[in-house]
Amino acid sequence: MSDTLSPLTDAEYLALRAYLLEELSDPDLTYGAAASAWMLWTGAHPVVITEPSHHNLQIDGDYVTWRRPKTRRYVRVPLVPELRPTAAHILASFWQRPLSLTWTNKTVKEVGRLAGIPGVCSPRTLRHTYIARVMRASGNPYLTAQLAATTYEVAQEYARYIDQGSIDRMLREGI
Repeated sequence: MSDTLSPLTDAEYLALRAYLLEELSDPDLTYGAAASAWMLWTGAHPVVITEPSHHNLQIDGDYVTWRRPKTRRYVRVPLVPELRPTAAHILASFWQRPLSLTWTNKTVKEVGRLAGIPGVCSPRTLRHTYIARVMRASGNPYLTAQLAATTYEVAQEYARYIDQGSIDRMLREGI
């Protein structure tokens, strides 16, 4: 990772994923791990978790929903398997004890350090990683814009993260 605007590399993502899965299994889950997991696997902006009532953050069956900070448009993203077992607990903690953006930034930075991520890991890093991973999985900027709660133009910028294996798979499967 070269800076906080870049998504995590695959190796960094796997290191952070392993760290977060271990933390999520701990009954004394830290706020930093909970916030990092939520942003990494939903693509939510940090203000959404620091002000959950204002953004109507909730779990709706197999989805997480909230209102985008700028447009107030509803976002609905699938609840990933990594987050599913603890999602209700994490969400309740955000509602019970909302914390500041400054505190969230500090705790995410610390989680990145503990996971062995070189450089500074920020909420923006996690959101950019989510967008890049959605783009790699879908190969479709329109779908990425919807699932990552971003614009088509931003989603197009993440097309550079699609590897040849993803392109081959999409062609084989007719996506």
